[in-house]
Amino acid sequence: MSAQTMHAGELGRRTVGLSESTTGYLTEANAERLVKTLCRVRGAALKLGQMISIQDSDFLPPQLAKIFDRVRESADFMPAAQMHAQLERELGKAWRDSFAEFDEQPFAAASIGQVHRGVLHDGTAVAVKIQYPGVAESIDSDIDNLMMVLKVTGMVPPGLYVDKVLDAARRELAMECDYVREAQCGRIFSGLLHDQPRLNCPAVYDALSTARVLTTALVPGVTLEHTEDMDQQTRDTIATLIMEHTLRELFEYRLMQTDPNWGNFLYDEARGQLNLIDFGATIQYEQHFIDHYIEIIHAASTGASVFVFELTLKPAEIATVPALHSLIHTGVDMVSILYFMTAPCRQCVFSVTCWTVSCRL
Repeated sequence: MSAQTMHAGELGRRTVGLSESTTGYLTEANAERLVKTLCRVRGAALKLGQMISIQDSDFLPPQLAKIFDRVRESADFMPAAQMHAQLERELGKAWRDSFAEFDEQPFAAASIGQVHRGVLHDGTAVAVKIQYPGVAESIDSDIDNLMMVLKVTGMVPPGLYVDKVLDAARRELAMECDYVREAQCGRIFSGLLHDQPRLNCPAVYDALSTARVLTTALVPGVTLEHTEDMDQQTRDTIATLIMEHTLRELFEYRLMQTDPNWGNFLYDEARGQLNLIDFGATIQYEQHFIDHYIEIIHAASTGASVFVFELTLKPAEIATVPALHSLIHTGVDMVSILYFMTAPCRQCVFSVTCWTVSCRL
């Protein structure tokens, strides 16, 4: 069968190495092939893997959650020659002269780039984030191809509105590919947090940053996945810092870093400080959105679950879907239960959410 006459479903299956008999959720062998494919594709595919992998474990089947957890934790690095070429294009042929040290091996890789450790001539340790070539230009085609793969493999669980998720991935990727915008957002947050010594944003080095390369101070700390063995008081402190910051992002700054990745928070135990990194998915919210959200929270605090439900449905385009109704009812119940469970110790606006994240940590 030629590629021209091959059925789209069969072409999609062959693209990711799946057998013709694949139906429903993936077999273990096919899951392995898909993980490897997603990691090679990077960009849109890896971003989708990251987004889906942080869904609640009760929402995703264990096999699918495991696949995307592996995708989230894995990524192929650029070959050295490709990485050098990208740095030359962005910083000039003498880019290495700006560094006293530069590690050829990246210490981290994300959906659209990889990060290298460097040292400036004054001894400052920096993180150099280098975008994969062509990622920004191929967002739309990558999303479209990924949509085909998802449909033909049948890997999406019921209740996940894949079109909405992919649209969100498309928008988020476009923002994250603009490192000039990310640098500006980082500077804004640094200014907002100047009087909060327990929160820190790394400094941006403009002379070593472009639309495709971003250089910031290298900050210490462990990601939140590695805080579970710390004592309860420390975990409560981390949770409080995150929730106070989250609520201020929404209701005071109306500016939020929306990438829900725990790796964007690094806890420096020696300083008792939380370092915030990666501002590519930062969004500015309009006042009317925040006002509406406050109404929902107030209604939940008074136990007006029906009103919460109606308020939540107001802006939803897909609110007529039965599955969404079920999800919203569940969410209303959760907010109401948490509010009343924390009533004895509720002393400030942050209590409910701090308690919630303390449990998660």
